[in-house]
Amino acid sequence: NMRQLLNASSTSLKAPCPTAAGNTTSMEKFLA
Repeated sequence: NMRQLLNASSTSLKAPCPTAAGNTTSMEKFLA
């Protein structure tokens, strides 16, 4: 969970607001 949260925060910071709006979807798309 910690790594996922850190990754999500880093991705949200790098990506625009829309990514933060859907962290789960953005993370899945980013990982995929």
